[in-house]
Amino acid sequence: MSTTAQKVCIEALSLPQRSRAEIAERLLSSLDEDTDAGSDRLWKLEIRRCQREIRERKTKLIPADEEKVLRALDKGLKSPEHGAFVRKTGKR
Repeated sequence: MSTTAQKVCIEALSLPQRSRAEIAERLLSSLDEDTDAGSDRLWKLEIRRCQREIRERKTKLIPADEEKVLRALDKGLKSPEHGAFVRKTGKR
């Protein structure tokens, strides 16, 4: 951490809790701005991949009311094989 950053931290830590919370929120939101651009790019790539797999019939669309999908949602979609809207057909 640079000397300037250390000085800012020392001063910030001496502020009342509400002021520290506001500063923390602003700092965290500034980090999210960089992440959002990367996330958008990754989501677009994922969407294109899913579209390609559907076109190539590597993925089968399943109705959202199927028992397997609902169980996966209950589990919190902890793994990619529990996709809520698609299921791999095994073809590659």
